[in-house]
Amino acid sequence: MADPDPRRAARGPAAATGRLPAIDPQRCTGCGRCVAACGPHLLSLEVVHWKKRAVLHGAQACTHCSACAVVCPFHAITMRRGTTPAADAGGAGGVSAPG
Repeated sequence: MADPDPRRAARGPAAATGRLPAIDPQRCTGCGRCVAACGPHLLSLEVVHWKKRAVLHGAQACTHCSACAVVCPFHAITMRRGTTPAADAGGAGGVSAPG
């Protein structure tokens, strides 16, 4: 179905959504499916407090395609508007769920 707002289509898909993946560290198991699904290769696995988990790097290059969220079998990734890159308590950079 076509988007009824022509202004949104003119700006392209990235501008249309403006959402970034927010990774819930409590749900992420570090399986790596999101890493494999990320076309621009912005997700990687890092060890934080002896636990492997996904981390987003270079959020400005994210295409907002949601492929990472779709393939996550643990529902650890949600696309959130206005999420900003920040260092979490574990010291690894990336985007994590606010909380």
